[in-house]
Amino acid sequence: MALSQIKNGIVFLALGAYLFRNGFLAYNERRMVANTPRSKIRSIAMGRVEVSGTVEQKGNKTVRDEFCGFDSVFFHIMIEELRYTIRGRYWVPVKRFCNYEDFFVRDDTGRVLVKPDGITAMVKNEREYSGNPFKPLPDDIKKYVKDRGVNPYWFGIHKFIKVEASYIKPGNQVYVLGTASPAGGNTKGGKEEALIILQKGREDDHFVISDKPKQELMKVYNKGILLGMGLGGLLMIAGLGLTLNYLGVI
Repeated sequence: MALSQIKNGIVFLALGAYLFRNGFLAYNERRMVANTPRSKIRSIAMGRVEVSGTVEQKGNKTVRDEFCGFDSVFFHIMIEELRYTIRGRYWVPVKRFCNYEDFFVRDDTGRVLVKPDGITAMVKNEREYSGNPFKPLPDDIKKYVKDRGVNPYWFGIHKFIKVEASYIKPGNQVYVLGTASPAGGNTKGGKEEALIILQKGREDDHFVISDKPKQELMKVYNKGILLGMGLGGLLMIAGLGLTLNYLGVI
């Protein structure tokens, strides 16, 4: 009983610390988003900025994934499996695939070139498929999963597995927060070139794109803060209490 108590205390402390850390990171990101003023593209200043506008592909540059066959400027596909422990069950990412091309974001004053390397995409899933022992994945999705090194079966039994795909496509309305720097472009022969690049700045800088407006994005961060710092804090208190009680301090 006492050994189980200290194990529970350590687990609660570790899980609480992990959740609290994620909540703190969400708090920092929310603060940065809240404190960054929105700019029209024509009046962008160098440094951290946020813009909103319509996605335009750069020339004929798009990427096509083999999952849905969409032409996009950015896609992210994740395969997850449901895992069980004595503490409960949770989804674990087992494979991630991401590809992108540089693209433009345009508002009514101009356009900016976005270089997505290092970007965090907070975009809703456009395609979701799930399978389980009672309802397997569709055959084509099952083949896609297998071709990428994930076996959807365990001793002949279909796993609890899901596949999620999100895309940024030309014509999408997006919000982007990043670091603006000169592109060195100009206008030649009547062809408009982007004069500004939006990209990731320093290693610790946030670079975010979302299909949600800023107000909706703030709600997402608020939920992350509440879950992380609130629930994480409670688990840490519970874990500390169990540990101190085992040690005879309280």
